[in-house]
Amino acid sequence: MLEAIIASVAANAVVLGVLAFLFKSLVSNLLDKDITRYKDDLAKENLRLQISYGGIFEKQAVAIIDLYKGLADLERATYKTINYVDDPVTKWEWFRESWAAVRTSYDSHRILLPEDIDQDFKKFLDKIFDGVLNYTNSDRRIMSLATEDELSRLKENQHAALVLIEKEIPDLKENLIKKIRKVLSSDHSRS
Repeated sequence: MLEAIIASVAANAVVLGVLAFLFKSLVSNLLDKDITRYKDDLAKENLRLQISYGGIFEKQAVAIIDLYKGLADLERATYKTINYVDDPVTKWEWFRESWAAVRTSYDSHRILLPEDIDQDFKKFLDKIFDGVLNYTNSDRRIMSLATEDELSRLKENQHAALVLIEKEIPDLKENLIKKIRKVLSSDHSRS
């Protein structure tokens, strides 16, 4: 009788063991399918976001490069305005057209710029405008004034504007270039 009880318990244990194994296998299989499906969904979403953000980064890079080209053109126009054109009115108009083109480009691309580049670019545009305006206004007044005191004051104003144009503007430009390179290189590593 003891042998029958042991055989019955052993048979039940084997059946329970097989049922437990089958149940565990079924649950594992269902979970593996869910995990695989979840991983696939995540991979698809990741790819979609990479494409979406990649487009934004590409637009940002194009905007920054476009602004840099405008910056280089404006710098050339500034030096030509100060050094090569004789008529002060012509100087101002020539510079103003170049400045307005860069300002328009900046305004249209501003949303894509990182905040620090946006602020530095605005500062650059304001300073170069004021510097060239002060220089050309002083140049215009120098030609029409007769007193030595006024002439001396205007020459000082003109010199201060020239220092701004020749020192601060290139420093701002170099700072912008460093920040632009940093943004472009970090954007490149993300894609």
